[in-house]
Amino acid sequence: MKRILASILAVSLNTTTVLAVPTAFPKLAPALLEEYSAPQIDLIAKTSLSLGLSVSPDGTTFHVGADALGPGRPVGDKVTKRLLTFFSKLPEDDPETGMAMAMRSYLAPRMPADKLFDNRFLKLDANGKPVLTPLGKQALLDILTAQDGQLLEAPPKQMLGAPVIMCGKAEGGFCPVSDPKIGGLNAVGGRTAAELSHAKAAATSPDAAFDGRTHQIGYFDWNQVETAVAKPGGLKSVTGTGGELSGYKVDQKTGMVRVIVAAKHAVDQDVFRVDETNGRENQIYEATMLDAQLFQRHGARIVRAVDNLVTVDLPLASAIELGKTLQETEGVMSRPARVFKSTAKAAADAMAASPAMPLLGAQFLPIPSGLGLETKGRVSPKLVESRSMVDAEGLNARGMTGNGAIFGIIDSGIDIDHPDMKDEKGRSRVVSYMDFTGEGTDDVVGHGTHVAGTIGGNGKESDGKYKGVAPDARFKIAKVFGTEGETDESVILAAMKWMASQQEGTAKADVINMSLGGPGTPNVDPLGSMANTLIAKDNVLVVAAAGNEGPWASTVGSPGNARYVLTVGGVNKEGETPFFSSRGPILGPDGKELYVKPDIVAVSGDVDLSAIEQKTIMVENAAEKDPAGRLASIKAEPTNGKCVYGPGVIAPRSGKDPDEACALSGNKAYRKMSGTSMAAPQVTGGAGSLIGYLKEQGVDYDAFQVRAALMETAKDLGKTKEQQGSGLMQGGNVAAAVIDRVKLGIPVGNIAFALSMRLTTKDVEKVKAQRRYELTEIGLLDTQTGRIINTEDGLVRALEEIRATKPMTLVRELEPTGVEPLIQMAKERSELEPTPPPETTMAG
Repeated sequence: MKRILASILAVSLNTTTVLAVPTAFPKLAPALLEEYSAPQIDLIAKTSLSLGLSVSPDGTTFHVGADALGPGRPVGDKVTKRLLTFFSKLPEDDPETGMAMAMRSYLAPRMPADKLFDNRFLKLDANGKPVLTPLGKQALLDILTAQDGQLLEAPPKQMLGAPVIMCGKAEGGFCPVSDPKIGGLNAVGGRTAAELSHAKAAATSPDAAFDGRTHQIGYFDWNQVETAVAKPGGLKSVTGTGGELSGYKVDQKTGMVRVIVAAKHAVDQDVFRVDETNGRENQIYEATMLDAQLFQRHGARIVRAVDNLVTVDLPLASAIELGKTLQETEGVMSRPARVFKSTAKAAADAMAASPAMPLLGAQFLPIPSGLGLETKGRVSPKLVESRSMVDAEGLNARGMTGNGAIFGIIDSGIDIDHPDMKDEKGRSRVVSYMDFTGEGTDDVVGHGTHVAGTIGGNGKESDGKYKGVAPDARFKIAKVFGTEGETDESVILAAMKWMASQQEGTAKADVINMSLGGPGTPNVDPLGSMANTLIAKDNVLVVAAAGNEGPWASTVGSPGNARYVLTVGGVNKEGETPFFSSRGPILGPDGKELYVKPDIVAVSGDVDLSAIEQKTIMVENAAEKDPAGRLASIKAEPTNGKCVYGPGVIAPRSGKDPDEACALSGNKAYRKMSGTSMAAPQVTGGAGSLIGYLKEQGVDYDAFQVRAALMETAKDLGKTKEQQGSGLMQGGNVAAAVIDRVKLGIPVGNIAFALSMRLTTKDVEKVKAQRRYELTEIGLLDTQTGRIINTEDGLVRALEEIRATKPMTLVRELEPTGVEPLIQMAKERSELEPTPPPETTMAG
């Protein structure tokens, strides 16, 4: 390294040209240095040496942790570029202070102001100048080189590069909606040269839409279904409440079931819809290497194919036989496709099933807090000020309004004619619209329009009063819920894939809002797997609602239970966790804790119980889960004409929304809704606003950094991690942090902190009971090595050791001298005081 430094210093003395660098500095690839001046190269050398970095033999990447035992770990091309950017922006006359101020930026969100220059990482010297401690210097390097996403399985390289078949019925695809009101802001004349260049490059990239990657669907017991069907009741017995196929796509009239097959190979081209005329079935069988004769012999008809996930319709009896054959002879897993319901459909089904109103278990429908309590005096007439609580104004005031970003929404569509969805010239801000229902663009449910308005409505119909978080947002809309009020997961998967595509002139989404969810194995379920892939491989941040299945633990559904998704829980206007907001932790198939969810919270609103005639409120089967993941039913009859979402979030109302009761009094262009479906789009609005700003500034970023920035700047509400994650989103805080970090040239989010937030409450207690690891304001510190855990692999190793720690308790022992020292002693769980039972009160 000294030789490298000497070479760089020699070049820095000759300021006539930078072209001498390749000859004088053979250890670092010329392409990495050609954009820097000689003084900057000098600065890079000094700083890299100060931080203990070395260079790979081929000169393409820095290494960290080099010692006598080896060259250390390569950080990769992306992180190397990140380090060079930071080093080059340090003050030439005082780089040490520049590094100290970088550490201050990461400490500030979670440390009291009076401690910022008096802690283990950062001090003031005798002259009052901030300086990094040795531990602080190592910690800064750990933050700068932090990475997430390593646990995502890499796809077969030969499978990459396939385009998406979207348009043209003869080719087996859906077409983006052709409407003169849609896409005006996405035309060539409305896009900058930089945007067009980026779009062209991305559209031709082999990784443009992560085509060819494979996903798993987990194990499904077809034998159990076969046994159940043979019992009295037949098909009805397996599709009703508690039946093996409850919650799956089954047509009881025809006996047809929709099945997803996880082939071992991916299709050459994604096909969003297959019909009898386009001849795509044989191509799909050939690409996936599935046995066409086997499928055809069982009466299977291919519906669509996305990556390696092939969706087919066939009779239930044949599905059972096919599923067993695929599993036993080819090791190919399959299962019925899950059904997802919109709010309106869930409520209608609940009302049809019972004269009372089961409020718990619907994927969108929320539950009131304070069950069993009188609410008429408790519900304030003041409407939920969601913008104020998440400090959207602080975000917008710093120039982060959603401009420059594309916000993807997978929902029930959007009212493209709503004034709040247009720009100042009256043009629609919807740049692309894909109707996966075949019913047209109308949002007949209302959920999607409310979500879109919460993200980026500009408040035109309310003189700016009911603005979204990102009022300059542009939208990419996938309509998956229509008049039937439900869809299956294969449609949602196709919509997710389309969001990442730039084929057929559509813009790639920078962030996707998914205010939906259902049961699914974490990270293995197709929705979770697809979401993880979008984030880690295509740099598209996925924001998902935690769900409305609280107050019990471990009720976050898919895709919100996926590791990399930014999962959003809810709080009411008092900042309290409402009864319905789903909680963590996330459990693995073996029932063991994996990590914490939600990651963050925003305003979900609440439910006005005074709008319900409470004849009976009871919990049924509270100790059991049914196959759809529901835990219980709460019964109460609605009072006609009164909105149960009284204390909910106000946002634009679709002109086709049939719900009049929850329309805003005096202005039916808006309505109230409650649930984590309303909380998620506030975070989506914040995330997209950050991304738009970063794109405008020309700053390289990744989705993990944006996710981390939102988490580390959130407001701690004093709730458990399983309720609040990192806390309540704060737009002003995250905007200030991002602006500061852009100026400093450092990552906009501390990924090491986000990794540390995966520790569950039990993990935190075990950290306190051992001596090696310690949670700090910037991440999990390994006190043995002096390193901040900054990779997923490192976190896995640390958690293995932490979770193996025996519980500790504090025991006081009197010594003969009469002195009473505090001694820590390890004891088995049985020797400790019993753990209080989990919260089961109905008070939310």
